[in-house]
Amino acid sequence: MSAIRGHILKHSLARYVEGMADIVQDLQPTRRYHELESIPLPIPNLQPPFPHRYPELGLLRALYPQHNAEVYLELGTATIHNDSFNFIPAVSAQRYGDECWMRGESLGMALEVLRRDMNCDVYDIGFADENAAQMMFAAMLSNDGHTCYYDTLRKQLDDKSWIFILMNDGIGGDEHGGSHWSLIVVDRIHKLVHYYDSYKILEPRQGVIAENISRGLLAILGENASWWCFCMEWNSPHQFIHNQFNRDHGPCGPFVWKMSELLVSYIKRHRDADDESGCSLALDEYFPARFMSLFDSLRVRRQMVRSIARWKAVTAAPIWMEVHDTAALRGQSVTLSGPAPPSIMPFSNHGARVSNSNTTADEDSNRSGSLRHTTHGRHNSSSSASTGSTLSNPPSNKSASTDEVKLDDNDTEMHESVDRAPQQVTRRQQHDQNERDLPRYRPQRSPATPAPPLQRRQ
Repeated sequence: MSAIRGHILKHSLARYVEGMADIVQDLQPTRRYHELESIPLPIPNLQPPFPHRYPELGLLRALYPQHNAEVYLELGTATIHNDSFNFIPAVSAQRYGDECWMRGESLGMALEVLRRDMNCDVYDIGFADENAAQMMFAAMLSNDGHTCYYDTLRKQLDDKSWIFILMNDGIGGDEHGGSHWSLIVVDRIHKLVHYYDSYKILEPRQGVIAENISRGLLAILGENASWWCFCMEWNSPHQFIHNQFNRDHGPCGPFVWKMSELLVSYIKRHRDADDESGCSLALDEYFPARFMSLFDSLRVRRQMVRSIARWKAVTAAPIWMEVHDTAALRGQSVTLSGPAPPSIMPFSNHGARVSNSNTTADEDSNRSGSLRHTTHGRHNSSSSASTGSTLSNPPSNKSASTDEVKLDDNDTEMHESVDRAPQQVTRRQQHDQNERDLPRYRPQRSPATPAPPLQRRQ
């Protein structure tokens, strides 16, 4: 009996569904076309528009790539992979191990982005990553800096007045590599080489490596090293003491990035004021305390991540736009004309959009360049004098660039990050004020007699 009832219920339900389908079909009006009307074109079966073809919408995707060894971004000679990008915010050695010291490709890409964001080419400022530093060190050892083997590096840096070199303590050491980053800045205006180290400034080996890298660069550029001075910046801030974030086990990488940002800003202000001769990169005894008010290694890491991700979104947008447009116009006799719509997202955190200008100043006719040792600010103000002003034949000032950096009022303030609380806006304003007031903490230096020239190490 139950089987019969189930069969009847199933049959009744099927009849009900068929009846409802007929009712729905009857309710839909039948479209009738006149014989003279054109047949409507079929609607193409397209995927939904990909929002990341616009940089403003692709930034979130760029911030969270897959954790693998695929290439994340390529800019010039710098390349970074997905896993290296994801490890930039790593601060704990217990959780991430050696990754908290930051990989060379991560720091190299961050400096390349910084160079582009701050329009360093317009101000004759160049950057060299760890691979270029290895080549400079090899040029010093083999004494072949004049050969054509270094033509690419020579062409890249020959027209620069200031050169920032990323140095690792593993250069010239064992095969296991190094674990500490430091910064070398070559000032071709005053013929000085400045070495900034946040942790190993007192280790003699670090100064030797930095000096040898500098010698190799001078050989590649055809400089006479006897006119140059090597300056150990003893007042370099300490990466743990002068750091607002005290849980970073490897802040040497963020220190190099932040130090480069401050020095580049200082150089740009002097170039804009046509005061290259007064642009001294020596650190006085007040600088570490001032630097501490500006340096939070965790925020610097996040700023590095956002700046690299912004360039990832900008470079990936044209590719996705081309894919979308090609699929939308497939099978139709339509040709795209005109440029893509401009991006409304600011390219830079530093108040200037990316410039493709390669304008450089005139070559210095008096550039001739063994290095002489001098010290800057060894724990007292009297010894913080620079020897660059005591040269008998100082180089002539280079003419300023004719191009001006185009600034936008909407780009002068960096967008606040989502990880920053609203009550910390005052600290951001104080941060900007500290950067503007940085030159006030550079007292006048008395001339000092340079040390005798060093012998070239074999």
